[in-house]
Amino acid sequence: MKKKAKKKHDTITTNDFTISLADTEQTNPAAADLLHLCAFLCTENIPEEILKEGIKDLEGHFERIYNEATAYDETLKAAYHTKFLRYNPERKMMTMNRSIQELLRKSLSKTEQRIWAEKAVRAVNNVFPKVEFTNWSQCQRLLKCAKNCAEWVIKWELMFEEAANLLTVTANYLHENGQYAHARPLYERALIIRVEVLGKTHLKVAESLNDLASLYHIQGKYPQAKPLYDRAVEIVEILLNEKHPDTKELHKRRATSFNNLGSLHKAQKKFEEAKPYYEKALKILEEVLCEKNANLAATLNNFAGLYEAQGKYDTAKPMYERALDIWNQVGDDHPNISATINNLGGLYKAMGEDDKVKPLLEQALAIRKQALGEDHPDVAISLNNLAEFYKSIGDYAQAKPMYERALKILKETFDSNHPHLNMCSKNYKHIRYLMKKSKSKKHQSKRRK
Repeated sequence: MKKKAKKKHDTITTNDFTISLADTEQTNPAAADLLHLCAFLCTENIPEEILKEGIKDLEGHFERIYNEATAYDETLKAAYHTKFLRYNPERKMMTMNRSIQELLRKSLSKTEQRIWAEKAVRAVNNVFPKVEFTNWSQCQRLLKCAKNCAEWVIKWELMFEEAANLLTVTANYLHENGQYAHARPLYERALIIRVEVLGKTHLKVAESLNDLASLYHIQGKYPQAKPLYDRAVEIVEILLNEKHPDTKELHKRRATSFNNLGSLHKAQKKFEEAKPYYEKALKILEEVLCEKNANLAATLNNFAGLYEAQGKYDTAKPMYERALDIWNQVGDDHPNISATINNLGGLYKAMGEDDKVKPLLEQALAIRKQALGEDHPDVAISLNNLAEFYKSIGDYAQAKPMYERALKILKETFDSNHPHLNMCSKNYKHIRYLMKKSKSKKHQSKRRK
């Protein structure tokens, strides 16, 4: 078998590299700076916007090429001329070979490496969007570079606000996509930075506390989550009493924390303790903020789940329906609408209205697969719920592979003692028992004949 020929810049000698870099630094120092910046990003698929828009507040040569289109084009051409950097015009992505990156980094002193790592963090932070569903494709496009920069933040112990922000948005995206283990160290580091840089009672610290608590919460680590949620509420209360200028944002944060605390207590079946938190969250959303948005829909959905768990179906149903109506009005096609659709299907099952159950559970599953991918834990929950429906009507052949697929996803996502995994395992054991029992009955019936 013939070996593939290595690309020219894969086998570049150190001497050739040094000569080429020195020549570039002399003829076009801005191009050399772009190359050094790329050395601290990911090796493949560096989005063009990082080099075009991300450099907007970086000092030195970047300031000039950001403000002058002609200078930018000339600088990029000079960078390409070195053969250290390649460009894919269709995808608008750059590629720099790993060995070239290592040589570029080794050409710098430790102090210079730290400076360039910081520049890379600032550049990616400048273009990483707010983690909303409509921005997910752009988040995914930037994810490799963002994760790479997160490693520099941790390695070099970078302590500035933009570093914490990049860690947070990267973790938020990973969290939304079910990559909880990868999100956790980023949240933890962001919290450390914000406390150090901004102070213990800053609004951003409250945000980080809530983010980390939410992660613990979804991982089933309830004792670790509660004090973080409580601390986030305390900070918001302090800022409200101090007449913080952004009272609207404070009330949003307060409502979110109360909603989360309600859900935390509900997950532990502490229903009476959960109720006042949901009531406080709803009061803020409806009477203070007066907005029909995703936050209100989510809180109504969660509160309805509390009433459903208590068997108060007549109270839960209109709340689910109102939440669904708000989701439809918001119209951003967010996958969170699937939670309400899924829960409404479960409620109809509990109420004995079986004809309404299957279409809703199937719709929720389809939304989650489309938006979150086949391996997201929310997809596993939908698979489990649909399997439960099929089991209830005796269609074990449909149910069993759904349980198996759900279990596989949950085992890859959560610890062995996670409530979702325990629930699904119990359901799967039950259907295997029912299938064995059914097979035994059929066998006995044949013997009688």
